[in-house]
Amino acid sequence: MKNEIVDNLITNKKGIYLDCTLGFGGHSEAIFKELDKEGLVIGLDCDLDAYKYSKEKFKSNSRVKVFNANYIDYEDILSTLKIKSLDGVLMDLGISSYQVDNKGRGFSYRYESDLDMRFDINYKKTAYDVLNSYSEESIASIIRDYGEEKSYKNIAKNIVQYSKKGRMSTTFDLKKAIIESIKYKTNMNKVFSRVFQAVRIEVNDEFKNIQDMIKMLPSKVRIGGRILWLTFHSLEDRLVKRATFALNDTVINDSYGKKKVMLISKKIVRPKRSEILSNRRSRSAKLRGLKITHC
Repeated sequence: MKNEIVDNLITNKKGIYLDCTLGFGGHSEAIFKELDKEGLVIGLDCDLDAYKYSKEKFKSNSRVKVFNANYIDYEDILSTLKIKSLDGVLMDLGISSYQVDNKGRGFSYRYESDLDMRFDINYKKTAYDVLNSYSEESIASIIRDYGEEKSYKNIAKNIVQYSKKGRMSTTFDLKKAIIESIKYKTNMNKVFSRVFQAVRIEVNDEFKNIQDMIKMLPSKVRIGGRILWLTFHSLEDRLVKRATFALNDTVINDSYGKKKVMLISKKIVRPKRSEILSNRRSRSAKLRGLKITHC
């Protein structure tokens, strides 16, 4: 959805734009191409591999600044650059195919690896910690709320039983605990996906961080600027929708005076059919946004 993002984000071709989830630089590159010579793009990614790739990709471009940082720490990066305000912000909330396919990170049920699941290796909490130290009730709540899996009670019970026997150390241990919890015929890959997603969200504090960013970002964006969120599953989209709708028509007071936060539109932007046909993963993508206006 590069075209849709560029069309909805850029209002000032000489402006400063923040890509909170840089990945391999596709969105940042598309944004940069639409800017004038004065324009600047700042890209953040806490994943070291993605950071190294994008650092190399943009090494000869002084107007794309790349940082190995968690987006929740964006204010520290702006302070380092002596930037007080932004013209636009993008947050792509989807986990990348690279991360899912990385066999050593524990994101995928297809590969056996340690129970890690951290986007940011500076985080102390891992999937191992969650599954071996949380109570059965807490694990059940995580699987119910973040995975929307109906067998959450049985799965949580089995995870704790595996843990007590010292058998909850790898992704395949988690798979076995899930399999033994399901008493009905179903698509097990979907169950695995829901549970792994739930644990990953808990490990990385994803929903809390998203909510915090939605609250903080409007004060950093200039009048005329915009903030976009790209989501790929219903839980994220629901969270973004509720939080952005709650901010609609609110007034912010900052050092530059009063400004109003408004929805760009109540309707979501979806990928074109041609993109869906060429990239099946894009079919679930939804784009929402806020704009900052005069009072």
